[in-house]
Amino acid sequence: MSEDIITPDITLEDIEDRGADTTRDLKSLLNHKDFWQALMFGVGVTLLLIVLIVSYSALTAKKTYQTLTAQLAHEVIEITVKQEPLPQRSVKTVTTHSVDNQESHAHSDAETTTQETNEQAPVQSEHAAPSNALTPAPINAVTEYTDNGLLPRISDDGKQTPFSAYKKPVSLGPDTGPVIALGLQDFGLSQSLSSKTITALPNEVTLLISPYLSDAQDWIDQARHQGFETWMNIPFETAEYPQKDTGAQTLLKRSSLKLNMDKFTWALSRASGYAGVYATLDETFVNSESMLKNLFNVLFMRGIGYLETAPQTNQQVESISISHNAPYIGADLVFSHIDAPDAIDALINAAKTNKVAIGITTLNPAMAEELPSWIQKIKDSNITLVPISAAYEYKWTEYE
Repeated sequence: MSEDIITPDITLEDIEDRGADTTRDLKSLLNHKDFWQALMFGVGVTLLLIVLIVSYSALTAKKTYQTLTAQLAHEVIEITVKQEPLPQRSVKTVTTHSVDNQESHAHSDAETTTQETNEQAPVQSEHAAPSNALTPAPINAVTEYTDNGLLPRISDDGKQTPFSAYKKPVSLGPDTGPVIALGLQDFGLSQSLSSKTITALPNEVTLLISPYLSDAQDWIDQARHQGFETWMNIPFETAEYPQKDTGAQTLLKRSSLKLNMDKFTWALSRASGYAGVYATLDETFVNSESMLKNLFNVLFMRGIGYLETAPQTNQQVESISISHNAPYIGADLVFSHIDAPDAIDALINAAKTNKVAIGITTLNPAMAEELPSWIQKIKDSNITLVPISAAYEYKWTEYE
């Protein structure tokens, strides 16, 4: 049985005619005024709806934020820093019969220290060391040898610390009177200025070293060869950071403890032979008690001294040092060559009032030129110039 195939009576011409009719109708529609009015009306309504939705969302978000803020205001605990009274530091009492006996005793101690610490690398200079040269570093008893460099440590028998081994021995007594310590920052940054410093200045000035120096050990060796005490800087973030950039190894408030500890250890390992470290801990770290406690527990357990250049703004490290019975001292003034005349007068007055005063300045051409005259003014005021370590010990020593 066959099926009939039905085909519509539509020809190609019919399709073309209908397409032409559709095109004419579309053109007519596009040219019609009512079409465009309807289209613009639809677009306007759509845009209006979008604006209304966005405005409503913004108002709702603001109201929600205000509601949450009002709720949180009753729930958030305000954190305030309470400066607890510092624990009392133990005061060393020295009984002296006469200044001559004390000086003899100090000389004997110095000889003993030299004998105890003489197990080390040979003197770096081929020439005979000056009579006031300090023992070359590193001193094995107070040195930890690690893959990342040399680190200071307390000797195995507990009798020596890096502070006691690397400090400049000074003989002070009940008749010494007021003393001033001067620390000179940026020693080693300029070859010519630094070389001039260790030949022109008295070696009671303390030289402060930057950990960024590639030849930090060479400068410490030269300084100790000339009888100068040195301290190493640890860069901490301050309120002036990053406008005042203290380098890639700056310890930052928002960094993790591990990262800051790595930077801390890096600074300690840059050289050997410094009696202590110094830093500026202003209000930036005032709420970082746990961070500071972890860092400085490590420092003081290694037997290193600490100099704070901003002691008025942060007393937490001093409290930690007392718990370790470790050396801590705060600077009285940080000054430039511009305000040096007033600063020296202020240090002299502070020393006469408080027995001890410490000033920190920076090595530059102007200061290198003027500092000898300021030092002479200190001596003319019957004040003894001492290294920072001696200022600390003298401050906490009572003579009977």
